[in-house]
Amino acid sequence: MMKISALLVSMSVVMTGGCSTTKLPPTNAYTISIATIKDKPVEQTTSNKIIRVGMPTSTAAIMSRNILYQDRHHSLNAYAFSKWSDTPNRMLANLFLTSIGDSAIFKVALPADSRGKSDYILESSLQQFHQRINADDTSTASVRIGFYLIETKTGVVKDAREFMSTEEVTSINANGGVEALNRAALSINAKLLEWLASLKL
Repeated sequence: MMKISALLVSMSVVMTGGCSTTKLPPTNAYTISIATIKDKPVEQTTSNKIIRVGMPTSTAAIMSRNILYQDRHHSLNAYAFSKWSDTPNRMLANLFLTSIGDSAIFKVALPADSRGKSDYILESSLQQFHQRINADDTSTASVRIGFYLIETKTGVVKDAREFMSTEEVTSINANGGVEALNRAALSINAKLLEWLASLKL
């Protein structure tokens, strides 16, 4: 019995020592920038309508803080020690809400959880939001989103569009992927504003 106790103590010391010497690198947090959305203003007339901007829906894999990449074998993976500061769904909703509000296409742009009444709601489906690593060691980042403008009172879909943007990745790592995804997101944001302005609501 004493031998067994001594063995357990020895194993405990070894395991504790091993855990105490393991030091993991810090996790980097990335976000989607909204600082450049006013670089190319859109021509539009101000509407007296109010719009509510919903949070994009997506698959469970996208709706997480993981920074995703697809390898040459079509396997979807997440970068270690690198995360989004929030889910892409929430960050994109903030981007769209801010840019629509700044554009003055609508009188007011409300967040999804606002108690205020709106004339329209902008729903969206986030279908792609990841980096792709190709067989020739090149890499691209793709964002694909479907938008649906719905009349709040009637539930009628006023119009719908799908936008996709693909950007080259300069470095095949989390930092390169995030930079390209930011460019793709801002490109889609610009297309969204152009589309909404063209409706002349």
